Amino acid sequence: MEEDLAEKMVFVEGPRQVGKTTLSLSLLGPKASAASPAYLTWDSLEGREKILAGRLPTGGSRRGPRFENLVASHLLKYCHAIEDAEGHAMELRFIRDTDKREVDFVVIRDGRPEFAVECKTGEREPAPACRYFRERTDIPVFYQVHCGSRDEGDAWSGTRIVPFDRFCTELQLP
Repeated sequence: MEEDLAEKMVFVEGPRQVGKTTLSLSLLGPKASAASPAYLTWDSLEGREKILAGRLPTGGSRRGPRFENLVASHLLKYCHAIEDAEGHAMELRFIRDTDKREVDFVVIRDGRPEFAVECKTGEREPAPACRYFRERTDIPVFYQVHCGSRDEGDAWSGTRIVPFDRFCTELQLP
């Protein structure tokens, strides 16, 4: 039985000219090609626009984890760019407590939290975990990114609800 290409999602990053296209296509399967709707590349304007707008290939896989992986790859590129250009020690982590409250990502610069990011596919109210960790940690900024258009701060949780494309633009994520 052949697998549906749209049910797979792979994010590959690294320096140019290291075989990422070949690797990505091989992971998508023997029938995959660069023309496949399951293959998006940051190097093409059309692919970049789809990625920033959160218009990812549809299929059997759930949209939430795919969106979270997309955000993760951009945050990791951001960390690598800061390390390479400015020499700061950057880390990408998550935060979770023993009661399983969690925020998807925390960006750490030189051992200190810079900001936290929670991912949601819809324009929901801030996740309660954002307020919980804002009150108990020294993370200065919390974002909740999504695929919609809502952009507002939430005083109760201290979280900015922001569309993913605007988040990338404002933080100058690669």
